[in-house]
Amino acid sequence: MADRLATLPRSPGVYRFRDARGRVLYVGRAAELRSRVRSYWGDLRDRPHLRRMARRIAAVDVLECASEHEAAFVERRLLEASCPPYNWIVADSVEAYLRYDDGTGLAFARDADPQARSFGPYLGSTPARHAAQALNFLFPVAHALGGSSRVARELGRSRGFGAADAPTLRAELFAVLERDPRAVAGAIERLVASRDAAAATTAFEGAARVQAQIAGISWITQPVAPERVERLVRDWRPQEVDAARR
Repeated sequence: MADRLATLPRSPGVYRFRDARGRVLYVGRAAELRSRVRSYWGDLRDRPHLRRMARRIAAVDVLECASEHEAAFVERRLLEASCPPYNWIVADSVEAYLRYDDGTGLAFARDADPQARSFGPYLGSTPARHAAQALNFLFPVAHALGGSSRVARELGRSRGFGAADAPTLRAELFAVLERDPRAVAGAIERLVASRDAAAATTAFEGAARVQAQIAGISWITQPVAPERVERLVRDWRPQEVDAARR
């Protein structure tokens, strides 16, 4: 069995366990399919429910995706379709968007607004909120333009930004949201420096907050194509690993 599992891809994706009658037992997602799936054949002494499930696994199906974020969308669709008995925790099904406005910057939204510049959908509200916080700090267009209050104008001036900086800040912000690799790497590099500086002064809560923002940006900038998600779910022809003959 170890040899069979060793052939699984190292890419992100979705995995599905089935019993000897073909019934779905569990659906999950992974940043790396091989290591995640193989973990179910490891030490499960502290997780008796997974140990019981592992004894029933007769086949493993895997589906490669462009990213773990895309896999999360596929996982949600498969869970909605099959309701597996060992999926005790329902996957995060909240779709989120980030809505842009010159006066307020980025804001979390539950849906896209046809009258505004919207980015998404993203799966999971928490990473989207953290990403918005970070991007508003890194690219403070609203503060540069003066926003809608005196406080916003003073914040812009205190950071050395004025109206002349707004076009550049806006372009840099949109580049991150459009998943430009260099823009994303640059934004994360700045946040990493901020996190490390906070940790160096023992401001660990601040460092943890910035780390959550790094994770948020990393999550929303992973490649996801809604139309591809639909196609993957509809046309899935899984690479199957037979677990019955161990």
